[in-house]
Amino acid sequence: MKFGIFSVVDHYPDELARTTSQFYEELLEQVEAAERWGFESFWVAEHHFHPYGAIPRPPIWLAAAAQRTDTIRLG
Repeated sequence: MKFGIFSVVDHYPDELARTTSQFYEELLEQVEAAERWGFESFWVAEHHFHPYGAIPRPPIWLAAAAQRTDTIRLG
């Protein structure tokens, strides 16, 4: 059986008083952890015109995730 992760990727500006850059870094660390733990895939949502949507262009973020992973499928 294969398991994957789907992240809605909502970022609430007041949450934990972190910047968007810190949020992206934490999300990249989650992808790295998912790969270490044996997950087969990691998916992210695309949000437009949504005040809390953190990834309006997933391919850009997925390229950064691809730099840090080897085997996990990204989408």
